[in-house]
Amino acid sequence: MPPRSDTSRDGSLADFAAENDEAPDTDPLCGDEAGYPGLVRTASKGASLRNFNLNLLPILEALLAEQNLSRAAQKLGMSQSAVSHALAKLRSQFQDPLFVRSRYGIEPTAKALRLRAPVASALGVIRREIVSPEHAGETAIGPRFQCGVTEPLDEGPALVSATMEALREISAETALTFRAVGGSDWKKMLRLRYLDIVFDAKPAPDSDLESEFVKDRHYNCYVRSDSAIAAADFTIDRYLKMSHVILDTPTADSRSTLRQALAARNGSRTIGARVHTHFHAALVASQSDHVGTGYREDIALYARNLPLRVLDCPVPAEPSPLFMTWLRTRTNETAHKRIRQRLTQLYRQEGLPEARDTRQAPPASR
Repeated sequence: MPPRSDTSRDGSLADFAAENDEAPDTDPLCGDEAGYPGLVRTASKGASLRNFNLNLLPILEALLAEQNLSRAAQKLGMSQSAVSHALAKLRSQFQDPLFVRSRYGIEPTAKALRLRAPVASALGVIRREIVSPEHAGETAIGPRFQCGVTEPLDEGPALVSATMEALREISAETALTFRAVGGSDWKKMLRLRYLDIVFDAKPAPDSDLESEFVKDRHYNCYVRSDSAIAAADFTIDRYLKMSHVILDTPTADSRSTLRQALAARNGSRTIGARVHTHFHAALVASQSDHVGTGYREDIALYARNLPLRVLDCPVPAEPSPLFMTWLRTRTNETAHKRIRQRLTQLYRQEGLPEARDTRQAPPASR
């Protein structure tokens, strides 16, 4: 039976004749020499392309991108057994295991990581110059788009909703995941593609990563809508004396510019409640005498759905910058680039006019 020929998807480059051979009976990550099928040390056959199956390169690219056999198969439109068979052939061609088992799926070896850039470059030329223009440069997002935040306060509803909306415009079937990575080696997670984007307070200096400024965030405070406090009376002394609801962050070394400003004044807040989500902080403030502090974009969303009044934050804190960082080799991936551009546009649109005192005359008694 001749190999399939289907140019309707990017994975068509992966339809190779070996797909119709018998798949190996062994686990694709356990067996043969040193536990890797297809990896049989042989004398070099030379660098001739006649001895190299170029049709396997899209499979290698997908495995490097997804770090998971089933996700790579889904991305390519192939069966998992066919991808396993291709991996065995790749190991034979490159004389290297290429991938080893890890906690999250499979992890590339040093040689596989070295191959990532030249493989992406070679396939990029083919897609741009040979494949029809309507498919050139297209790269599937996959079943999940995973974002990391190094500061818990950054995982607010405005950023999450902007990212979700940007993702939906590209792929309605892709799930969005946000996770706190402040205590993790998130740069390695980007390199291994466990993460697609990381949001941090500063750009990454690493040569294989790329960062872009997204926005400066300003602070506002919020209290319940019928609070007796007036905007004119909301001084820093009054702020510090009030009971606060805050996010219960896992680490004490927060880079929040608000905390830095308070530390510079030797000021400390009285913590009345600690919660684990932004919404619960707003909910607690709407039903108590606690005051909450957060980014203006997030508070704008809280105030639309909860009985809250927004006030200027009296602490002279610098705006909190937000950068997003990604793997440099993904800079020109069509879908990834569109998501970055769109989420930046949407997040910059989110905002609240100047904080205002919309308080009516306070009730005579409570």
